[in-house]
Amino acid sequence: MNSKQPKWHLKENNVAVAKTTLTLIKAVLVMAGDLVTGLYESFYPHPYYHTFCEHRKASFVSTLSKLKKDGYLKITTHNNEKIFVLTEKGRKKREKAISEIKRVCIRRESWDGKWRLIIFDIPEKMKKYRDFLRGELHQYGFVQLQKSVWVTPYRIDEDIRILISEHGLARFVKCAVIEKWDDENKLKELFRLA
Repeated sequence: MNSKQPKWHLKENNVAVAKTTLTLIKAVLVMAGDLVTGLYESFYPHPYYHTFCEHRKASFVSTLSKLKKDGYLKITTHNNEKIFVLTEKGRKKREKAISEIKRVCIRRESWDGKWRLIIFDIPEKMKKYRDFLRGELHQYGFVQLQKSVWVTPYRIDEDIRILISEHGLARFVKCAVIEKWDDENKLKELFRLA
């Protein structure tokens, strides 16, 4: 079993968020990733499983089968027992599911009075990266002020910086945390902070 802790994992206070955010398939991927390997029976005592206990064993087993069929899990043998292992595709899907939970949690935190601003100028030849960034900014709760100017009140500075860096966009993107914004009442209304 891998002893390396995931970058971000569910905590007790996030169970309610997980219930409303995750489908059973995403829940299984989160659990599988935390366990790394295991027999399907080993999922049941897992603390996240109780979050989804309205799903019966048959549903859970069929979900594991679907994840295997779709290429998110694979079955291998260890000590003469069949175990489930996340594939690379499964790891990516799991990270995306955890990201969804994290974004919902961040939106529920109290506002610190600061604005996060992203400005970018990505060349036309990198249009797919520009479109990707816009989609991600929207997912993180940013609102577009102008074509390449986005703002949010949510504390996602580090996540966005990592995303930008991982996709090689750092030279095209500028990030700022702003404490005072002229006429911020319109923004507060937009984000329901007023």
